Amino acid sequence: MATEPPPLPDIPGLDTVALDERMQGDPALVRAVLGHFAATQRAAADRLPELVQHDLPGALHRSHDLKGMLGNLGADALYTQAAQLCELLRDEPPDVRAALAPALQLQRALPRLCDEIAAALGPEAPPTDGVAAPLPPVEQGAAAGHRAAGHQAQDPSAFTTALTRLAEPLRRSRAREAKQALAALSACAASADQQTLVADLTPLVTGYRLRDALRVLEQNCHG
Repeated sequence: MATEPPPLPDIPGLDTVALDERMQGDPALVRAVLGHFAATQRAAADRLPELVQHDLPGALHRSHDLKGMLGNLGADALYTQAAQLCELLRDEPPDVRAALAPALQLQRALPRLCDEIAAALGPEAPPTDGVAAPLPPVEQGAAAGHRAAGHQAQDPSAFTTALTRLAEPLRRSRAREAKQALAALSACAASADQQTLVADLTPLVTGYRLRDALRVLEQNCHG
């Protein structure tokens, strides 16, 4: 007899109800998304204040990625901080002193959020083996600004890597692995287009329409 999945944990700073709705009411997928985020994004804002002071393009690129991921996760307060930081960095000229406040808040709060998630999920948190890598380490100086402006075209992004890893279980009709790969994809979706793709794929994967999901994924990759 199948056992009922445990209820979703109540995590301070997270709207898990909204996240559950985005994941089509699949608690296992929600837990996988949360577990992947906690395991990979703890240090994503570690050097953000330093970037704000020395590498504005890199700071904007990183804060934009954080805004997308935090919004997708339902971390509303931190999403607001990241959105505020993006706006301040887009000003002409950017107000570096004002931008330091949300950058410092994100640097301090993101590890705490990851700790809260890990504690709420407990020792039975979903494994993250074989899922997408965390955000790449931040570099300083002109070279970092050039790479940020070019979105690091020479290296595959975490989202692109997660897309590639999702394709394999879809081709092999492995629903469980596809759900885990979709969780990784959701956790690193930063832009509006990426989040839209995740929203399109989620009902197909959770509804076991894996061939349809593969078709959508391939159209996105080749379109």
